[in-house]
Amino acid sequence: MKAGMDATQITTVLKTYGLSALLCGGLALTGCGTVRNTNTARSGTEQMLLSSAFDEALRRIDFSPLENAPVYFETKNIEAVDKGWVISSIREAMLVRGVRLMEKPEQASVIVEARIGALGTDDFSFLIGIPQITVPATITGMPMGTIPEIALMKKADQKALSKVALFAYDKASGGVVWTSGTSAGFANSRNLFIGGLGPIQSGTHKRNPEFMGVVLPQMTVQPVPIPILPWSEEDPDASKKAALKSDKTESKTPASISKPMIDKNLNSPEMGGQEPGTVVPIPIPLPTAGGSPFSMRLFNGFAPKDKGLLQSNATDGPKPASATDKTQK
Repeated sequence: MKAGMDATQITTVLKTYGLSALLCGGLALTGCGTVRNTNTARSGTEQMLLSSAFDEALRRIDFSPLENAPVYFETKNIEAVDKGWVISSIREAMLVRGVRLMEKPEQASVIVEARIGALGTDDFSFLIGIPQITVPATITGMPMGTIPEIALMKKADQKALSKVALFAYDKASGGVVWTSGTSAGFANSRNLFIGGLGPIQSGTHKRNPEFMGVVLPQMTVQPVPIPILPWSEEDPDASKKAALKSDKTESKTPASISKPMIDKNLNSPEMGGQEPGTVVPIPIPLPTAGGSPFSMRLFNGFAPKDKGLLQSNATDGPKPASATDKTQK
């Protein structure tokens, strides 16, 4: 701006510069791009689920009994959607187990046949809201058309199932030498819509859940540490001391009544406790086969010391007379 300009000229210049700046910024921000996408007749998710389900069923079969045997693999009874994947996967599984595959039946002494009982997908959906409704023209006063779906929550899942079985027989005698039994495998894909937002995708074919194609961080639950108060080791001379004590005392009252566990400090050394501070993470290991189900305490004031209860009759007083003893007397 030049010196000596009046207010009207200054305002005109500022408007011109401002409009020019807006036009330049708009041209810098605008853009145009196109992407050409094509889809196959079968979706990639369907193919992934089918192959995953079959691989799971095949992993359950043990080919080790046919190790080092010259085997011819007969494929005439295999009818499946992905036949090439099925045949190649079975051949690989046998080779990994040490089976010697022959190209011709004349070269083998064992024939292996396979059959596919199932290899397909199922799907189901669940909706909380208003489903899509088509209004027919027969209703007077209401225009014909389609009311779109209004979903508060929607779940659409797809599941793949597979079933495979194999057996082997001796080519010379025709007797069965091995059978795998029936093996089944499963795979699934989950799609969740909440309030019109989604899909939130998860399943066996995805490592982490995805929200509209964006991978979500995997959430893990950290173990919660809780205090464990193990029982103190048994004194080797405790049995001798208990025997001497029982000779001196003549009380006929059971120890569970004469020495009740109520109002006892379970953290005291005589109750088998110890000072707090011992912390282990969940899961808690189960007691050993030779131990007692109360061999550990999870919380303070829980589970009285069972060793004293189990040995009370032998340590603190004579054993109460049973009904058989009273009859003999």
